[in-house]
Amino acid sequence: NGSFAGHLTASAGLAVTGSSLVSGSVRTSYKLRESAGSYNVPEDTSVIVFNNGSSHTAVLPPITNVNDGIQYYLKNIGAGGVTITGSTIAAAGNEQFIDGQQTFAITQGEAVKLIGFKLLGAFEWAVLSFRDV
Repeated sequence: NGSFAGHLTASAGLAVTGSSLVSGSVRTSYKLRESAGSYNVPEDTSVIVFNNGSSHTAVLPPITNVNDGIQYYLKNIGAGGVTITGSTIAAAGNEQFIDGQQTFAITQGEAVKLIGFKLLGAFEWAVLSFRDV
């Protein structure tokens, strides 16, 4: 049982097993998406805020053994709707649905938290929380 005081930087990822306690504020990477159209959600950004009067399509990245457990928060503050689509792994012909559906839509003021996970040998996206503000 040890402790660490100071600043910790992990450029290639950081894995913590067991329980952890974070005291103070936590910063996370985010992207403000103000352009309409299709957008491939990057793996290195956990929070994406959409702000546009036109429609967006957010395409989630493919889930693999490497990024199993990846989570995203997606928030729409613009008047245009956001349609989130699951991933497709072309080589396997596998679609990675969101709670069994090909798409999940959020309108202005709504936010969703998603997780990619392995289920019966395949990968899927699941809604962990949904908020309509």
